[in-house]
Amino acid sequence: MPAKPHIIRIVAAEARRQYYALRRPRADLPRPRIWEGEIGVEFDDGRFIPYADLGYHDDVGFFRLSEESDVVNQAAPFAASGRLIDCGQVVVTTGVSLRLTGEEIGQLLARHAGGDFGAYGEFYDLDVSDEMLREEAAPPQPPGLVNKVNTLTGLNPIVSAYSVRDHAVWVITEAGEKQTTVLIYAGSAAD
Repeated sequence: MPAKPHIIRIVAAEARRQYYALRRPRADLPRPRIWEGEIGVEFDDGRFIPYADLGYHDDVGFFRLSEESDVVNQAAPFAASGRLIDCGQVVVTTGVSLRLTGEEIGQLLARHAGGDFGAYGEFYDLDVSDEMLREEAAPPQPPGLVNKVNTLTGLNPIVSAYSVRDHAVWVITEAGEKQTTVLIYAGSAAD
């Protein structure tokens, strides 16, 4: 069962909020993990909750949906959007606005927010390991895997690469900034 996009967004947003509020990660924050083939979070007390069974409420924090029926899951509004990435404020560079139509820009943003990273693959098709989710184990990885890890942790930028009518376009969502920039990449078109 694939992880639910709305849960990934809420967990990543909370990780980002706490990380940037403290300017350093805390050991007791829920950390994305892969356990027995499922993506979820592990808490400081050793509890593992798969994303598919994870709820969130400001007063309670993260909880297991299957065990708490009387707690309102504040992640639920995100379910309808089906978006993995919250683009926040969108900045379109002059180069992009002169070369692409508004519809093309909108399509690229929708692909990016849905986990289609263009030349870098698609979120659900990329396999990451538990080691990749740990900050201390950071060997160089292909951009798609880096994007999946960054989507799950919420602590680093997510970069998608697209080709539109021979224009190489990058869509970059900054971690912690709630801002996405659409720009023309000076290199060759990637896909």
